[in-house]
Amino acid sequence: MEPLTPFEEYMLVDSHPAYPMSCFMFFRLKGVLDQDVFRHALQAALKRHPLLRSLVLCSFGKQTPSGQLNWVSSDEEPEVAVFFTKKSVHPPAKGIDLFQSPGLIISVLLDESAGQCLLRFEFHHSVSDGIGMLRFFEDAFVEYAALRGFPLPNAAPEVSLELLKTRCTLRGTGESHSGRRGFRRFLSPILKKPLKYFREFHRAKHFLWHRVDPLVPQKPDLARTTPPADFPALLSHHWSHAETQKMIERTKQQGLTLNDWVLRATYLAIRDWQKNENIPPGKGYLRLAVPTNLRTEADKMMPAANIVSMVFIDRKIKEIGEGKKFAFGLHREMHHVKRYNLGWAMIHGLALFRRFLGGIQRMVNQNRCWATATVTNLGICWKESPFPKRDGRLQLDSNLELTELDIVPPVRPQTALGICLHSYADQLRISMQYDTTLLKNEQARKLLRSLCDYLNS
Repeated sequence: MEPLTPFEEYMLVDSHPAYPMSCFMFFRLKGVLDQDVFRHALQAALKRHPLLRSLVLCSFGKQTPSGQLNWVSSDEEPEVAVFFTKKSVHPPAKGIDLFQSPGLIISVLLDESAGQCLLRFEFHHSVSDGIGMLRFFEDAFVEYAALRGFPLPNAAPEVSLELLKTRCTLRGTGESHSGRRGFRRFLSPILKKPLKYFREFHRAKHFLWHRVDPLVPQKPDLARTTPPADFPALLSHHWSHAETQKMIERTKQQGLTLNDWVLRATYLAIRDWQKNENIPPGKGYLRLAVPTNLRTEADKMMPAANIVSMVFIDRKIKEIGEGKKFAFGLHREMHHVKRYNLGWAMIHGLALFRRFLGGIQRMVNQNRCWATATVTNLGICWKESPFPKRDGRLQLDSNLELTELDIVPPVRPQTALGICLHSYADQLRISMQYDTTLLKNEQARKLLRSLCDYLNS
């Protein structure tokens, strides 16, 4: 048995029947997918990614989020459902109960007449983040290529199961934060660099004390026992290679990063959208939850796992503007986050709650708005890949090509938007999941259009 890290436990406890802690990836393939070979490839790859085939068990023997929660190996394979259809619509997702089944569900839409295939990976955020699932997809199709006799020009990346023992820890002995010596390692850097960690806890104070304004004033229905029938609802937009390069050059010329630019655009789009929807400004802050990757160079061989944390960017609506001052304020804050590794602040705080303050479950309050939207950037997908490429697109087999993908983080109660930016085949793409119980499709489309317009400006 392997204990859950503090962030894995937080993701588990925060999952709600109406708002599952599910991330989604959609892979659009051109060509013919051999179903039998695909299933065998998945089985082979899953042996190297144990969290994707594990269950959660409470050490007290009860399937409740109290006491010590552990990963236990399961003989049960993740669910793979295949549908023959001419419509690019998957059946509604229902969420995943990690106490009952592994945290991965794969849905396959086959349109053999058009030679197309659409894969949907639904995975519980406790078992992996987006980078981990991109690694698993690559690993599964390396197995697929081998079974199909398709030679790869480069060596397939290795996977080290030993690295799972040090995920989301302060490295060194491989112990988790839950151990006594692990907690001493947690205190040690604070004592050595108190100013750095004072700034971390200053941010934690803002996180706990600031009143956060949701995107819309309506309250979510937490009495529901299932997600809505159209879950997940996804919208996306992509830029050509030339448009992508132009956007990157524009941000560099202004001394900003692409992350700064998307945060700026998100704030401006939310401000304009609320004004156009006649939503009065709130008295609190608009908060963006920004996932931060905690992987180091030593984690390149890490199996699929959740190796992220969160930082939170708060701005009052009167502070949001189109001038350089607002953009550079975001840039300075994100630079500060990177310089001082402030992604660890939430991990430390969760470890503290779990050890001394009554457990992580006590801090989860789904009746409170913790973030207005989630915004993440996965960067360049498969920058180094064993697969040959055609115009930047992965050739998975002699007759199978990955043409495009969409990736979205979960939506939470009162956090109606999950936004993800990524680059594939030299093209930038933005994907957005929205809460259909709070937003209509046309409202969501208007918000995405505004966001894209500001990214282009």
